[in-house]
Amino acid sequence: MAKWWLPDAVEFIDEVPKTGVGKFSKKTLRERFAEYPLTS
Repeated sequence: MAKWWLPDAVEFIDEVPKTGVGKFSKKTLRERFAEYPLTS
């Protein structure tokens, strides 16, 4: 399996934040995990 196919990290959260219309809020997730340390 190619290394770039594998995720750098896996984080389990209780609930995925959603927008007002019910879509996943990718903006909120990016802000929440912006400082997340990734190992290479």
